[in-house]
Amino acid sequence: MGYPVLQPVLQFNQNGLHLWQFQSWFVYGNVGVSHTAPAFNVKPGEMLTSYMQQNTTSPGFTCFSGSLNQSTTSVLTTAPGQTGWTPSYNYAMLVLETISVNTCGMLPGAPNAVIFTDVTVNKAVPAWTSNIAEHDCNQGLAIAGGGATVTMSWTN
Repeated sequence: MGYPVLQPVLQFNQNGLHLWQFQSWFVYGNVGVSHTAPAFNVKPGEMLTSYMQQNTTSPGFTCFSGSLNQSTTSVLTTAPGQTGWTPSYNYAMLVLETISVNTCGMLPGAPNAVIFTDVTVNKAVPAWTSNIAEHDCNQGLAIAGGGATVTMSWTN
């Protein structure tokens, strides 16, 4: 992609840990910059919330990742000097990345899906363009509610 990415990440097996974690990230791979807020552990079925917003009192952005079950958060605030980039975000994406997955058996089992609900971008339901780049684990994508609900699935 080449662009900077500000994102809440629901991650599995990060650093070899065989568990789910939620964490706020900023990554700009082209210039070798990345910043994260602390990760926290989550369980399948847990209700998570996230948002990204431009800060109104200072330049930069905030990425919020939280658990409604635990009242736990991972909050990352970035400023232009930290990121190597003048902020201007033009894209919104929901992505299932299988980084460091060598076999489908490494992916989490049942329910074999992540479901995003009540999705909005700038307070509107987005009209998503679907794209499945890999099919090795029978990856699936279902968009419902005009884009407000997105289900990403796989098989082991």
